[in-house]
Amino acid sequence: MKLFAMLGIVTAMGAPPLQVTAPVALRGHWIPVSVCGLGATTVEAHAAGSTRRLGKAWRWTPLAYDGRCWVGQLPPPELRGVYALELRVDHHSAVRSTRWQVRVFARGMSSRPMFATPQGVARNWVSELPSHPKLVAWKRWRLPAFDHRDSRLHRLIVVAYRVPGGPRVGMFVTAVREDPHGRWRFLEATVFP
Repeated sequence: MKLFAMLGIVTAMGAPPLQVTAPVALRGHWIPVSVCGLGATTVEAHAAGSTRRLGKAWRWTPLAYDGRCWVGQLPPPELRGVYALELRVDHHSAVRSTRWQVRVFARGMSSRPMFATPQGVARNWVSELPSHPKLVAWKRWRLPAFDHRDSRLHRLIVVAYRVPGGPRVGMFVTAVREDPHGRWRFLEATVFP
């Protein structure tokens, strides 16, 4: 009901609670969203920080009322990660809740181990490489200017490691968490940040 009050929406007694769902999606796939229990004339949704083509923000997506819920599909963010789902109801200011999230993950993400720090994620990633390399160094790296994901939920760590008898190699490891106070897990490793 707090959301209704924030938007100045009057609801009848016994109105259903607001339910917002956005399942985990794969990168490159449109993300189905539904908002139930909300009386409004227009509802738009947006994944905060989601971009296309190196930092160009996606516009708000209008949702359609199906007689029970407001439904639609958000365009796919170019980067994997966790995005806050924002709603704009009847052209009022955007609102969000920490419980409304859009997750763009690779398959098997939920089975990956969790760590207290992003550095723990990076160390674990290096230790699981088939060549059994030794971690030489690591450093936190700033997210690139085109990356508008929430920096409290996404951390970039550059690691240097050496395969026995081989050269020193560097990679960028991205760690992610779903809550600003939660534990971290591996999101992806890339050659460039």
